[in-house]
Amino acid sequence: MESLTALPIVEDQVLAERMESVQILHEDEITFYEVAKDKLTGEHYLHHAYIHRDVAAGGTLETYHYFMPLAHDEVIGMVLGEAAYSYPEHWHGSFLRNGPEGRYVWFDPSGTKEDGEFERTASELQAKLKEFKHSGQTDPESVARLLKEIDGLWKE
Repeated sequence: MESLTALPIVEDQVLAERMESVQILHEDEITFYEVAKDKLTGEHYLHHAYIHRDVAAGGTLETYHYFMPLAHDEVIGMVLGEAAYSYPEHWHGSFLRNGPEGRYVWFDPSGTKEDGEFERTASELQAKLKEFKHSGQTDPESVARLLKEIDGLWKE
């Protein structure tokens, strides 16, 4: 009875055999949420599925599935309708997501916070460069001051 969380890759056949629905939380034409339970371990997961139309591939439909492990209190909150579960706002821990070749891999969204920090720094850099360009001051002291300010952005 190995937990799915201990496996680096999970075959879709394994998930199909082990998962059973506990309660559907939301279902419409393109999105689906349910609390699912691993029949072998008793562990609960939030299952999210959605349909995506790939316009670049001629409008073909693709279905994506995500399984996020849940703590006992989270299960109770979701089943009682008291806990938020929408993706990606409330998906902060690692979760299984499907990919090609019938396999699921673990994805850790914690790195995406760092991406937001890079975007903020890039915006600040762009603003400094624009300000420098508009000032028209291209003497060596002004360039050195700009470079020092830019270096400071990366150290914050």
